[in-house]
Amino acid sequence: MLVTKYLHVFRQAVSSTAAEEVGVYGATPARGAPGSLKVLLEDDRTLFIEESKWLPIAAIMEAPPLPVKITVKGNTIVAIETMRKEE
Repeated sequence: MLVTKYLHVFRQAVSSTAAEEVGVYGATPARGAPGSLKVLLEDDRTLFIEESKWLPIAAIMEAPPLPVKITVKGNTIVAIETMRKEE
């Protein structure tokens, strides 16, 4: 019963959604996942993102790390926006 309780808490933590500010260095294709990329973050994490969500960020990436606000669910970025001020 104790193991079941911890497993339930672990599942809740993995499936929760969190928003955070972080720097991104870039993205590379995710092997075995067409249309997905792996994004390297400033804090050394690697998360997945759909290629269509990454394209607007890639278009403005000049000198990494680029400050962004991301929403993460599990190990996937579900929303991303730049924090760079437009000139």
